[in-house]
Formats: sequence, C-alpha cells, structure tokens
Amino acid sequence: MNRRVELLLFMTGWGANHFSTLLVVYRKDLGLLPPALGILFGAYALGLVPGLVLAGRASDRRGRRAVVLPASLLAIAASAVLAFGEHGFGVLLAGRLIYGLATGSVMSPAASGSRSCRRRPRVRAARRSRCRPASAWDRWSRA
Repeated sequence: MNRRVELLLFMTGWGANHFSTLLVVYRKDLGLLPPALGILFGAYALGLVPGLVLAGRASDRRGRRAVVLPASLLAIAASAVLAFGEHGFGVLLAGRLIYGLATGSVMSPAASGSRSCRRRPRVRAARRSRCRPASAWDRWSRA
C-alpha cells in the first residue's frame, strides 16, 4: 500500500479515537455532565452514518481518491474546530459531527475499494483479507 494512503487512514482513525481520551479533560475543565459527553459521542455517530453510506456510493461513481482526499481535508478542518473546544459545548458538538462525517467519508471508500479488489471466489478473498488486510489496499492505492 502507498505510504501516503496508509498515513491518511492512520491519521483519520487516530483523530476519530483520540477524542475519547480527552473526555476526562473536557469533563473537568468545561464542567460537562455525563449526558453531555454522551451527546458528543452521539454527534459523531450522527455524522459517521451518512458519511459511510454516501461516500461509498460517491466513490463508486467518481473514484476513490476524488472522495477520500476532500474528506481528509474535512477531517483536518474538524480537528481545527475541536482544537477550539475550550470555548464551549457547541464547538465540541460541531467538531464531533464534522469529524464523524469525515471519518465515514474516508473509511467507506476504503472498504469499497477493498471489496472491488477481489479476484478470487468469496471464500478465498475473505480468507486472504483476514490473513493480510493490507493486500486489499494494494490495488486501490495505485488507482
């Protein structure tokens, strides 16, 4: 797999999961209650689902890179919004919603790309992807 694609996927996944480690800080510094923290997790899921559904279809029509690259820029923008999270709950909510959309828009074309790389029957492809998950990305990263 292309190193730039690997880095892009790693950074998007990192940003999506890094938030949960900051919950303690948000709770202490901003005084957020547990229900507010749950709403922030829900906002991420609310953005993630449309990103997964719509980006997969769009990448089939326009190509993987045409969807993934703008989505990765959206993830950077969402990180910038989250960097200003100390200004209040609304900023965190917007950042989580945008980051969910960006994550879904990056990961869905990746999954679609790995599915389109199958050349063998399903059983062998499933076995191969279980043993070497990166092999499905080889063809996608060159597209």
